[in-house]
Amino acid sequence: MRASEIAKLMGISKDTLRFYEREALISIPERGDNNYRRYTAEHVKQIKFIKYAQSAGFTLS
Repeated sequence: MRASEIAKLMGISKDTLRFYEREALISIPERGDNNYRRYTAEHVKQIKFIKYAQSAGFTLS
């Protein structure tokens, strides 16, 4: 799944997705032959967890 696809699926922006990567909140995705990041079902789980934790009142820090 490409960045735009996972961002749309999860209801976040691509900038938010990149932030999660920079801050090591999600694992770094592998890159395809075209050098695009390839996100997996594991990344979806990680983002769902982040969103769930935020809804419970936790902050990203």
